[in-house]
Amino acid sequence: MRIKYHNCLLVDASTHRQGELVTEDGHISADLTSPCDMSVDCMGYALMPAFADTHCHLRDPGLTYKESMETGLTAAVAGGYGTVVAMANTLPVRDTPERVMENLRAAWKLNLCRLIQAGAVGVGLNDIMDVDYEAMAQVTNVLSNDGNPIENAALYFRALRASEKYGFVLADHCEPEYPKARDHIK
Repeated sequence: MRIKYHNCLLVDASTHRQGELVTEDGHISADLTSPCDMSVDCMGYALMPAFADTHCHLRDPGLTYKESMETGLTAAVAGGYGTVVAMANTLPVRDTPERVMENLRAAWKLNLCRLIQAGAVGVGLNDIMDVDYEAMAQVTNVLSNDGNPIENAALYFRALRASEKYGFVLADHCEPEYPKARDHIK
């Protein structure tokens, strides 16, 4: 089905302008001249790509009293987000490919927006033992220990090397705590 959206502000990463847009079977079409099955007056509203949230907390499973997969993804869609990256801080932690896949399957069933389920860098969100980076890269392209900074330099460098080798993004909270310095700030 071809749909023409007219009288709209078209916004993308490089520009914004008044214009029209045609979609064909849900995809943007370069052909603006062929007949359309339907025409939608956007009344001057903006049409733009969906946003991507690169750091969210769905807390599902295990902590759904804070957020569930369904409430989090529903809120994302309502806010204009088409993709979200959920951190691995769930119970149990998303530190194996099987656990990452559990969340991806749950999101696919909900069919609300695209979920990128981050896997943990260290088993249990610790920086003591590495996860299986090669296996994790088969199911996700983001690894993060979320709010647990990786202070173990050897693990951090192994993770960096693995991110280059296997093509995943390594996202870290670089916020080591220095209690003595913090005590002096009072």
